[in-house]
Amino acid sequence: MILTDLEKNNFLTTLRSIVDNANKLYFHKREISISLFEGIGGLVYLNYFTGILCSSPFYIKISRDLILHILSKIEYAQINDYYSFANGLSGLCWLIDSFREKLDLDIEIDKEIDKTIADVAQYIYKLGNPDFLYGGGGALYYLAQKDQMNKKLIEEILTTFKRVCKYDDKGIRFKNNMLKDAEVNEYDIGYAHGLSGYITILSYIYSRGIISVKEMISDALKYIESYYNEHGDVCFHGSVLEGENSEYKVRLGWCYGDLSIACMYMNLAKYLNHDIFFEKAYSLALHTTKRSTPQTAGITDLNYCHGASNLYSARDGFVHRIARGS
Repeated sequence: MILTDLEKNNFLTTLRSIVDNANKLYFHKREISISLFEGIGGLVYLNYFTGILCSSPFYIKISRDLILHILSKIEYAQINDYYSFANGLSGLCWLIDSFREKLDLDIEIDKEIDKTIADVAQYIYKLGNPDFLYGGGGALYYLAQKDQMNKKLIEEILTTFKRVCKYDDKGIRFKNNMLKDAEVNEYDIGYAHGLSGYITILSYIYSRGIISVKEMISDALKYIESYYNEHGDVCFHGSVLEGENSEYKVRLGWCYGDLSIACMYMNLAKYLNHDIFFEKAYSLALHTTKRSTPQTAGITDLNYCHGASNLYSARDGFVHRIARGS
């Protein structure tokens, strides 16, 4: 869809109004959380990209000031969560690394902070919580993304991760940590909190030279693909109950179910450079288009994580990658 100049101006005016209101909430309540998902970490994104879209140095400066404020909180240890990606230190350090060049900031996360993140994450792993967003997995993702990746820290975390997983002839998997009433035989294969998300992280780590993770990738894929149902409306569920037939039909979204597995395959194709994964991603993404109404997709709102805007974003990503053939 091509917008007219009037439509563009109306959109940018509305966007600025939304961002201004969000900033007012923060500046009137300075004790608000600094976390990535629920605090001012999100305002960094909002202001930066508003500044880019509106060609406004004003919003860019706010984004820069927020990053420096977050950094000062970290340096003075004014943070409660030292491991999670959504609400803790690993997500904030990832945010700082991501925006350092964009905002022309001459800053760097201290290596001792990275070591602290790795140590605390391993403790959380040992408690049985490898969740990417709210467990130890966020540290693995953050440390793997660094320009100067510390292979020793990565390998130490992976060793601990293996210990909390279940291994047998079916493959590798770990318990569902997000559902309070999860069954003892329930394992998460989704993207946000489960095995398919880990496969993406592991494949990225493999692409950066730690080839020992290839066996873990193969074992995790073996487990996920053993639950493929080619004849159903839904090919993959968010969680599996071993030894039982699950009829739980998840909403269509990036975080679990068919679309999450398609995202996993697309990233496997990218990082492992195998065409077979691209073909699987395309086939599964195409299958999700059969759920084309709000009722069949289970979509009831515009939210990003579980809503309609997410589906549009995912579709746009697939279209662009398919057009490039990668």
